[in-house]
Amino acid sequence: MNQVSRQIRTELASLCAIKPEQVNEEALLIQYGLDSIRSLELIVSLEEKFSIEIPDDELSQIRRVGDVMKLVEQKITLN
Repeated sequence: MNQVSRQIRTELASLCAIKPEQVNEEALLIQYGLDSIRSLELIVSLEEKFSIEIPDDELSQIRRVGDVMKLVEQKITLN
């Protein structure tokens, strides 16, 4: 697991009040209690942390933890 994935795990765990090692990349965000509003909170937090911007039209592609990780890594690479 790379540094970005670790930071995303930590951020998600903090938001959900769980341990980072409990975060599963294959899990749906809703399994961690992240509805659309809380998912947006996570995304905004990650945008700030990594100095990236994720357009609203790309948010609809995010369903799983792994989707968040891939999208953030893509945006970092493009910066």
